[in-house]
Order: sequence, then structure tokens, then C-alpha cells
Amino acid sequence: MIRLILYLFYPLELLYRLGFWLALACRKRNANEDQFPFKIISVGNLSVGGTGKSVVVPFLVDILGRGAAAIVLRGYRGSLEREGRAALVGDGRATLVTREQSGDEAMMYVEQLGIPVAVGAHRAQACKLLPPKIHYVVLDDAYQNYSVHKDVEILLLDARAPFDNGHCLPLGRLREKDYTRADIIILTHADRVDIAAIEYTKNVQLKNFPREKIFTGKHAYAGLYRNNKDLVTPDDMKNKKFLVTAGVGSFEGFVTSVKNTEYVVGATKKYKDHHTYTARDVGELYELMRQTQCDGIITTAKDWVKLESLLAHDKARKLPVFVMRVSFELLTQNQQAELQRILRVLLAE
Repeated sequence: MIRLILYLFYPLELLYRLGFWLALACRKRNANEDQFPFKIISVGNLSVGGTGKSVVVPFLVDILGRGAAAIVLRGYRGSLEREGRAALVGDGRATLVTREQSGDEAMMYVEQLGIPVAVGAHRAQACKLLPPKIHYVVLDDAYQNYSVHKDVEILLLDARAPFDNGHCLPLGRLREKDYTRADIIILTHADRVDIAAIEYTKNVQLKNFPREKIFTGKHAYAGLYRNNKDLVTPDDMKNKKFLVTAGVGSFEGFVTSVKNTEYVVGATKKYKDHHTYTARDVGELYELMRQTQCDGIITTAKDWVKLESLLAHDKARKLPVFVMRVSFELLTQNQQAELQRILRVLLAE
């Protein structure tokens, strides 16, 4: 049956790939050559969602130095994106727009990192809004974006399935298959596969890419915080179980991350990526938590940004919500030193 579906819809994939190639060629031809007084590092992927950009971007910011870095992103699902406008979300000291205007990821970066963050469907417009004394800008989700000149192109691939099922939309999750435009490739979730799988990816699937520029990393537990503020410990939560919920690209991966801690998963509730929560959702989560006899809810920092205002108005139930913070790290210290060295070389060119 699956083979029949692939056979019947393969022409649609070919049409998509042709359209994508033409669109990309047009973007390259009309590429913006504006010069900015800072270096631009792009982070992106080949597929739609789920490779870990939201944790890799802060990781790169810390490598570059928070005092000299800023982030520019599209502002997905924010009103600014819908209106085709750009804005400075935060200047490193204060938040300047609302979450509804900026989108959830931009607001998460502002709250998490305390650095300048700008949004705009046209990245060059957003870059022009950044305050002075910025040395590096990380472009979020920009592998296929040519609205600004990029000094370094970093491509993220999920080590568990670097090219998904091998098909582009609509038969698979790939936007495209060309990894050769990247300067650096990072295999995320590399701790979830064995060495043989990593070697196969490097030697076969990425055979046309320099091995020394392929890095492997993982999502690492960075603490559980009540209302994303107060750190709690496993001892604080002893003999308790949790409802795990999120609207992220890799929900199963988030659930696995929680299970890998000492916290007990009693139930799960999955939402689509970038889900916009409502008061009804809060009520349903409360009921599910009660029915499954869970003692609280664990979610992501990105989801918390959207839930916080709803919870503030839901004082009757006082839903106990904990945010599991996740960071990104390379599998070895040697890799981090090498990545920093390669970035220095590329940014000096």
C-alpha cells in the first residue's frame, strides 16, 4: 500500500522539487548584498521542523559570546510576520513587543538569553534594527534564505534520520536534499544512535562533505523550573508523576528527554508544532492531569511562553507547571574546541 502511494504521488514530489529549485535559483539571483557591520551565521535544516534549532541557536550564541551576539528570525506566527513588518523584540535590556507580535521562539530567546533579538520575514530589514556594537548575528532557520549575505552556513541534521524517508514534500519532510551549500554540519540527537550509524551517515549519506566539518551533538537536561523560575530537584518531586505536554517538532524526543531524567511520566499530551494555546487547552490539560492522577505538568520553554499569560488568568485551578530546560552540547570537548577553531577561520575570511 505504501509503495502504491509513493508511486501515485511521486509526480507531485517532482513538481515540488522543480518549483523549489526555480524559487531557490531566483532567490540566489536576487540575493541581498547589503553589507552589515557584523558577521552573519545561518542555522537551518533540510526538513520541516524537528532538528533542534531552538537549542543549537543559544549554544552558538554562547560560543560567540552573549555580549557580542544577536539573533534574527522570521517571527513565525507572530502578527509582525503576517503584516510583513520587522521589529526589535528585545534590545538586551528590555522587551519591546508582545509575544503575539513576535512569535513564541523570538520571545523565548529574549527571556532566555537577554540579548538583542529582531524578527522580520525580510531578514535584511530585521538586521538593520539591531543596536550598535553587535559583532555576530545568528540567523534562525535560514538555510534557504538569501535576503542577507551569510558568512557561515550551519546545517542541522537529525542523526536518527538525516534525510527522513528520502523524499521531499509532499511524500516526506524534506524541503530539499542539497547539503553541500553548508560550511558546517551538526548531527543532532547523535547520542540516540550507535557509532555505526554515525559512520554510515558521514561516509555514505554525507560522502561529498568534509568529515572534519561534521560535528555530533545532543540535547542535554538543564534543569526543571517551577513556572520557569524556581529550580526544583528530583528530591523535591520524589514519588510524583507528571503529564508531559508540548507543541514542538519532535514531541517524542522531548518525552524521551523527560524519561531520561529522574522524573516519572504518568501521561502525555501532544500538540502540533507551534500550537497556539487557548483557555480551553488549559482546562483540558487540568482535567487530563486529574484523570491520570499526575501531580503536575512538564513542558518546554517555548510552550511556556504561550502558556504563561493563560495560567495567570486561571487562578481557580492553579495548574502546577514545570519547564524542563534543555541545552545543546557536542559529544566531546575536542569537538567544541574544533568547532570554535573552524568558526574563527570562517568568520575571519
